[in-house]
Amino acid sequence: MEHLPKSIEDYLAAARTKSALPSDNALASALGITRQSLSQIRAGILMPGDALMLKLAEMARENPQLALLQLQAWKAKDQVTKAAWLELAHAFKRTAAALILAFVFAAFLASPAEAAGRTYAPDQCILWKI
Repeated sequence: MEHLPKSIEDYLAAARTKSALPSDNALASALGITRQSLSQIRAGILMPGDALMLKLAEMARENPQLALLQLQAWKAKDQVTKAAWLELAHAFKRTAAALILAFVFAAFLASPAEAAGRTYAPDQCILWKI
């Protein structure tokens, strides 16, 4: 399973790289903010708002819901709250990965007859006999 971006800097770097932007000026322009605001976000002086975080996640090709959970963790005023938000982000990611694996596994187990639209009664299906 891939890692969660660890910082806003990870999102900024991924957004710039994956969007093939040549400079921070281009990144700021693509995000709809000033170069000064981008510098303040990098320095930790400002935190992006929800809408900007969603745009960053889109440009970085990261899950937007996870990005919002991480943003809340980074904004947390104490370590207990921060840890709770990060655990929620990790739990969300684990659940999403498990669902994807379940769908892939189910598709892999579908027999050619099922794929052709034929169905079987539960007692005829090999999965029910396991």
